Formats: sequence, C-alpha cells, structure tokens
Amino acid sequence: MNGAVTAGACEGGRVLPPGVQEGAVRIPSPRGSLEGVLSYRPEAPARSAVLLLSPHPRFGGDFENNVLAIGARRFAAEGRAALRFNYPGVGKSEGPFRNPMESFRYWSEVLEGDAYDAILADCGAALSWLGDIAAPVHFFGYSFGAVLALRLALERPEVLSVAAVALATGEFRFDFLAMLETPVLAIHPRNDFATPPATVAATLAAESSPAKSPRELVVLDGTDHFFRRREEEVARVAEGFFHMQEERAALDAHAPRI
Repeated sequence: MNGAVTAGACEGGRVLPPGVQEGAVRIPSPRGSLEGVLSYRPEAPARSAVLLLSPHPRFGGDFENNVLAIGARRFAAEGRAALRFNYPGVGKSEGPFRNPMESFRYWSEVLEGDAYDAILADCGAALSWLGDIAAPVHFFGYSFGAVLALRLALERPEVLSVAAVALATGEFRFDFLAMLETPVLAIHPRNDFATPPATVAATLAAESSPAKSPRELVVLDGTDHFFRRREEEVARVAEGFFHMQEERAALDAHAPRI
C-alpha cells in the first residue's frame, strides 16, 4: 500500500460501523500529494473498492462531506475499501496554487470552462492508488463529483460501475456519455434545487451508449440536494448496485465463449 495508514482514526469523534477502521493516507498525483482517508475492514482483504468524489470546492466540497463520509463507512462495512480524498488545494492536499485567489480562479475555470484534464489526472492517480489495494473499483460521485466520476470512467474502462448522486445536468456537457459503456446508477433527490429528476432521466436516455450498458435512475422522495439524515439510504442504494454489477461481472467471466 502506497501511503501511511493510521488504523482506527475517526475524524470528529464519529462512531464507525462495527469492524470498520479509518486511516489518513497521502496519494501521489501529478500536482502534488493529495490528502485522503481510507475506510476498510482490517480482518480480511477487501472484496472490491469504491473511489468517492466530492462536490465542487468552490461550494465547500471536501472529503468531510456528509454524503461521502457516511457512504465510505457503509461501503467499508460491506467489505469494500473506500477512499475519499481532497482535490488539489483543498484541505491539506498540495496544489500548484500560490494563493487562494489562484485556487478560486482555477476551480471557476473547471466549472465554467469545461477544463477537466488536470483534475481528471489527479482523480486518476487516486484511482490507481486504490486499485493497488483492491479490485474491481466502483465510483461514487456526488454533485460535481458525479460529473468527474462519469468523465473518468470513460477514460478508465477498468472501473466496474458508477453511482452518480445528485447529478447537476444543467451545468455541464454530457455528450461524452454516448461513448460510455460503464454501468451507471443515478441517485437523485425528488426536491433537488439544481436539476429535476426528469432532466436527469432525459440526459441518461438521450446520451445512451451504443453498447447499451445499464443506466438506471432511483429517485428518493422527501429529500433535497444535501440528503440530510438520508445519507445511509443513499449509500444502501449504491451498495446494492455495486453488488449487482459484481455479480453480473462474475457471471460474464464464467460464461461460455462461442
């Protein structure tokens, strides 16, 4: 494992699920070392892994986000290694920015100018780091992190599936989805302030893959973009999807070749 893990750490005094430990890690990336937290069960090798991608830093997105932290612990409780990390210039992650204004300008360009190359390279480094620990790897992206997860899955076909939570389709281009063969589950709140569920459904259908890989939408009633007190439910829905895709991959691996 690349990076020092301190087993049993738990930020903020939160209670971990039984058998789950967490540790601080450092992840080498093209723009410097990234700060991360690995959630895992130490008594046995992980059966797979989940890379969690946070919301946009300009809106306070970091690895302590409620949806990410609770999701990571739930995935670890199910036997998966779960990694969440801070993007460059966020928290204790290194970055090329000389001051906060440079960081703000960069993240604004990503958001408004479709400038994804550098941040996708950083996320790809985190994926490679996690892939050395366990495979296959799933993505769990929330809000802006869901956009990154879908884009990176296009570049990294070894990713088994993507759970895209509260996907803000109106802010971003999604024509690339027509080339994406990775199975996708969109988990969306009924009362999302950014994008109605019908718009998410239309986006997934309009940019359907030629390979007809599974694309599903689950809408959670009675909640909004932030999923407060519904984080465990979001994680359970994603966990079920990950399990189903692993079973599907295992069946495909043992299917007779004609």
